[in-house]
Amino acid sequence: MFIPLDRKPDWHNPPVITLLLICINILVFNFLQGQDQLREDDAFHYYFSSGLAELEIPRYIHYLNKLNKRQISINSVTELTAREQAIIYKHLMSNGSFLRALNKSKIISSGNPDYRAWQKLHRGFDRRLQGIFSYRYALKPYSATPLTLVSALFLHADFWHLLGNMIFLLLFGFILELSLGSIMLLLVYLACGIIANLVTVAISPNSGQWIIGASGAITGLAGLYAVLYGRRKIRFFYSLIFYFDYIRAPAIIMLPAWLLYELTYSLISPDSVNTVTHVGGLLGGIFIGVIIRYSPLHIHHEEKRKNAQIDFEAEFQTAIRALANSDLDKAGDIFRRLLEAAPEDVRIVLNLFHIAVARADQKSARHYIELLLAHSEKNPQLLHDQQRSFFEYMELSQGKPDLPAELLAETGIRFCAAGFVESSEKILALLIRHNSAQEKIPVLLFLLATRYHKSGRPEKSRQYKQLLTRHFADSPEAQTIQQTLPGL
Repeated sequence: MFIPLDRKPDWHNPPVITLLLICINILVFNFLQGQDQLREDDAFHYYFSSGLAELEIPRYIHYLNKLNKRQISINSVTELTAREQAIIYKHLMSNGSFLRALNKSKIISSGNPDYRAWQKLHRGFDRRLQGIFSYRYALKPYSATPLTLVSALFLHADFWHLLGNMIFLLLFGFILELSLGSIMLLLVYLACGIIANLVTVAISPNSGQWIIGASGAITGLAGLYAVLYGRRKIRFFYSLIFYFDYIRAPAIIMLPAWLLYELTYSLISPDSVNTVTHVGGLLGGIFIGVIIRYSPLHIHHEEKRKNAQIDFEAEFQTAIRALANSDLDKAGDIFRRLLEAAPEDVRIVLNLFHIAVARADQKSARHYIELLLAHSEKNPQLLHDQQRSFFEYMELSQGKPDLPAELLAETGIRFCAAGFVESSEKILALLIRHNSAQEKIPVLLFLLATRYHKSGRPEKSRQYKQLLTRHFADSPEAQTIQQTLPGL
C-alpha cells in the first residue's frame, strides 16, 4: 500500500465538494444499496427455481461451443450443485454479447416453441434484476447508457470497497479542491470517472460485469495530483505486510507505483475489468492534469504560493540537517539554490555566511556579510545576528573588512540606535581611518554623543561632540548638538 500524506485538511477552509461526494457515496451505499444482497439472492433463486435456467443455460453452453474450438458440456441443469449453479450464473450474467443476443430474441426466437414460456419467465427475472439498485445503475459495458456512465461512480460492492475509496477520495480531494476550487474539482472528478468508464466500454464492449465504484474517478485524481505537483516532494505512507513507514518522494512517483499495483492486480485477477477502469481513470487524470498545468486554467495562485512555501521549508530543513552533520557542501548548495528563490530571507544569508567563515572563505564571507548588513528591519534578533556576524567578519579579515563606506555608516547608525554603542564606535573608527569624507559620519558622531549623554557618561559624550563640532562644524548635526547639549 502506498498512500500520500502531504498535509492535514484545513478545516477553516473545508473541502466542501470532497466531503459532499463522500457523504453521497455513504448515503447511497447505506440507504439505496442496503437491500441489494437480498434482492440478488431472490433473483438467483428465481432463475433456477422458475425453470428459466433450464431454458437459457443449455442454449448458453451451445452459444459458447459455437464460439470456442473446445467443446463444453455440463450435467442437466436440475442436477447442478449450488456451487456449479453460482459459477454458471455468474459466467452467463457477465457475457454481454450473449445477453444482448438473448434480449433481442436471437437466442430463443419468436418461432421457437419455448418462446412464450421463456418470455414470461424472463420478464419475471428482469423485474427482480431491476429491483436491485446496483444492477439498475451499474455500468454494464454491453448496454452502457449516459446515465450509468455517471451513476456507477456512486455505487460500491461492500463496506471495505466503500471505505478504501473514501479514504483515497479524502486524501486527494481536499488538496486538489484547495488547488482547483470546488466547482473545478467536481467537474474533474466526474470527467475522470466518465473517461474511466468510457475506456472500459471501449476495451470490453461485450462485458456484462457490473462496473461500480468511485475507483476510476479517484485514480483520475491521483493522476491529476501527480501531474500538478510533479517533482514536489511529499510524504508517503507505505506498508509491506506488517512493516509501516514514511518516505519523502516526488509526487510524480505515484504514477509508476499505481501502474505497478494495477499490473499486479491484473495478473492476480486477469478476468477483472476493474483494472481497465482504473488505468482509464489514471490516464484521464494525467490528460486533464496536463491541460490544467499548461493552460490558463492553472491552479490557484494562493495555493501555488502555499505549495511553494512548503517545498521551500522542506528544503531549508534539509539544509539545516546537512549543516548539523557538517556536510557543508550539501548545505551550501541547497542554501544557494534557496537564496535565488528567496533573496530576502535573512536565515539563508546568515547560514551561508557561517559556512563561508567556517571555510575561511573571505571573499564569500564578504559577499554574504554585505547582504546581511543591507537588511535594515528593526528586528532585535536580526540586529544581534548582524552585530555578531560583523565581528566574526572583522576577525576573519584581520580588522580590514573592506566593506562599502555607505554600508558601514548605515550599519553603525543602526547599531547605535539599537544601543550597540561599542560596535558603532568600531565602525566609526574604521570610517575615520579609511573613509573620513563619508557624509554620514556626522550623524554617527551626533548619535554617539547623544547616546553617551543619556547613559550618564559625559566624558564620552563630550569627546564625540568635540569631534563633530571641530571637523564637521558646518553640518546640521554640529549646529543641532550645540543647542541640545550646550553645557558640554
